[in-house]
Amino acid sequence: MLNDLREYYLVLELELEPTATFTDVKRAYRDLVKVWHPDRFAHEPSLERKAQEKLKQINLAFEVLERFFAQNEGTPGNASKAHDTSESESVFVQGHALFFGNGVAKDTAKAAFFLRKSAGMGFAPAQYLLGHIFYMGDGLAKSENDACAWWTKAAEQLHAEAQYSLGCLYHKGHKSSLLEKIVKSTVDWRIGDSKIEAYKWLNLAITYGVGLKGGLAKEAASTCMIETQRNEARKRAAVFYPRYPQSSPEAVFDQLFDWFLEEGNAPAHMELHKVFSNMTSKTGGIEKLRVNVCDKGLEHLRNTFLGDPLAKTGGYFKAMGSAWNFNRSSEDWGRLIARSLLEFPYDYLSDTFIQRRENSINHIWLSFVNA
Repeated sequence: MLNDLREYYLVLELELEPTATFTDVKRAYRDLVKVWHPDRFAHEPSLERKAQEKLKQINLAFEVLERFFAQNEGTPGNASKAHDTSESESVFVQGHALFFGNGVAKDTAKAAFFLRKSAGMGFAPAQYLLGHIFYMGDGLAKSENDACAWWTKAAEQLHAEAQYSLGCLYHKGHKSSLLEKIVKSTVDWRIGDSKIEAYKWLNLAITYGVGLKGGLAKEAASTCMIETQRNEARKRAAVFYPRYPQSSPEAVFDQLFDWFLEEGNAPAHMELHKVFSNMTSKTGGIEKLRVNVCDKGLEHLRNTFLGDPLAKTGGYFKAMGSAWNFNRSSEDWGRLIARSLLEFPYDYLSDTFIQRRENSINHIWLSFVNA
């Protein structure tokens, strides 16, 4: 099995030794993520793209090795399951190498054979890549339905890239009728179910780590959606949410506020940093407005999620008034900063904050609807 995992050890710059421990893998993974994080190359688009691709390889290598160690360090009662998982990973490694031409001649048809076998054993990375092959028609007959089926299997195992692919697929109108597609192409209003499914899977993709591209796709998919549809999408997504700790909405928002301060103080994100610095100079310190920001932020989310049209409309006009009022009160500043925290464009945020914000909003939504 170790020989089959050679590629992933090499990606993490580890020697392939039987004595290697998962602690070694985690240490190497953390170090490489720091080196190759795309945020370090935000002002060099070509380097940023290379870093994104490198980080994908690093994440995949860690995912495979994490599963390997989890199964092989289990109890004797799990020996059979560990053997099955190891076999599915081994077969996946062969298919992955053939598909990308890593160390062997590229052969997508042969790759599909191995990937189908691994996917059939339930290995999520293989299911995701097999779905990609079906979608592109590269090595197998092109089939959107088969792509959707395999991506769904991987997505339900919390594979973030599969969730992202599914969201984009539904946003393009998968399983929509001809009438729905005509309406979509004219005004982007989908009368069927696919828009809700798109929002659901993109919400999950961001929840599990697909950052900027997931946010932009969800933003596009939510065009012309009403809040009832968004709530239905979140209801469907909630089945796959992480097990959030028992915390009040106030505690969750307070933590999100800390992350926002951290994000705004990071010069790497220039646009937010500029807005943040301006707000800090005019308010004498955003930290001083913590209670006001949390109060106005939760008020906005409560009105949004619970569907009070009058309160939501009133909140919108209050927010507009706060934005245009140059003699802002503490309440105005609290409302303005809260809306910035919750709605600042994805383009100017780090992937880490995008994921944290999505999870915080999920957590608060669950608190409100289950209250």
